[in-house]
Amino acid sequence: MGHPAARAVLLVVLLVPAPTLAATVTWTNGGATNLWSTATNWDTGSVPGAADDVLFNATSVADCNIDTLPTVPASITLASNYTGSVTAKTGFRGDRTLALTGDLVVNGGAFVGEAQDLTGNGLGVIVTAANLTVASGASLHADGKGFAGSAGPGAGGTGARAAGGGHGGKGGDHHRTPATGGAPYGSATAPTSLGSGGGDDTNIVGEQGGAGGGAI
Repeated sequence: MGHPAARAVLLVVLLVPAPTLAATVTWTNGGATNLWSTATNWDTGSVPGAADDVLFNATSVADCNIDTLPTVPASITLASNYTGSVTAKTGFRGDRTLALTGDLVVNGGAFVGEAQDLTGNGLGVIVTAANLTVASGASLHADGKGFAGSAGPGAGGTGARAAGGGHGGKGGDHHRTPATGGAPYGSATAPTSLGSGGGDDTNIVGEQGGAGGGAI
């Protein structure tokens, strides 16, 4: 009685990469640079990745400057016991957009957006998130992050007395001199451009106009 013919069996193994798991990455400022891009400023020893949830809390209340952001994390949370500022610096991303797939939560401290483009009417930071929370006592702002004093399309008049910068409306004139407030531009109800700076007072040495407001 003959033996059954041998049969070759081909075993195929498919190697599937493991999915990237989300992690909470906490700000420590261990590298003492105050820069997002410094790996040693994070408890994991690495800059946050695309699936990570970034947390700022009492571990370090030092300010964080988002100097460059090649990879946008999933979410950012400033806890109630964080008292510093997280600032999206000028040029942090080429598209000037912080596009979070998760939430932006500001329960403490401040999230600040700097001017991103000073040409024309100027442009600020764009933030998109699943949900945005700003608690009482915390802030999300771009105060003074627009055009510098006496600069911008609606810069205030400069002279022996200075005038206010314009934006959605005309800047205020000085009541004692012909210094004229800056011209209006952009939208008064849905502004996206940067505010212009106030004029310089040449009657007082070093008296420069204040910066205009930014835009987020």
